[in-house]
Parts: sequence; structure tokens; C-alpha cells
Amino acid sequence: MARYAGFDKTARQLFNHIAQAGTADLVKAMMLRVQPLCRRFDARLILQVHDELVFEVPEMSGDRWRAFLSALKQTLRQPPTPDFRVPVGIEVKMGRRFGDM
Repeated sequence: MARYAGFDKTARQLFNHIAQAGTADLVKAMMLRVQPLCRRFDARLILQVHDELVFEVPEMSGDRWRAFLSALKQTLRQPPTPDFRVPVGIEVKMGRRFGDM
């Protein structure tokens, strides 16, 4: 277990605050950005867990399912601002139940 004291502890806490706040802002922007996509495919954003978004999607044909996943990845990979330089990594998992993922 790491032990932090003095400036080392303060620096670590400040860095964690900046990193976590930035991630939270990015996830909030993604949540807003996917709303039109959810309406188009009759999907619902039902849960946010840290930096993960969980959607409920109705049964779809294979082509429509692939179109939704493709559009979702494309939408979520967009930078939150034009000058954002860090690539946004997206990993998609799917299952019939939350526990299947």
C-alpha cells in the first residue's frame, strides 16, 4: 500500500480531482450527445457507472442492430470540443441482461 504525506499527498489529490472531473464532464457530454440517436433507434440510456453508459435497446434485426452500434461508436468517439486533442476510446459490449456483459 502506498503512503503519501505532505506535498506528495496534495499533488496526488489535485491530479485525481482534475482527472476525475474531466472524465465526468466528458461522460456528461456523451450522455447529451446520444439522446437524438436513442430517439432514432428507440433506445434508452438507463445507467451511468463511472465512465460507462448502459443502454436498453429493443429487439432489432441484425442490420438495424449493426447500424445502431456503428452510429453509437461514431457519436461517442467525437471530441467534446473542437480543440480536444486526446482520442476518445470506446469499447462496446452487449448482452441480453446486464449480468451477461
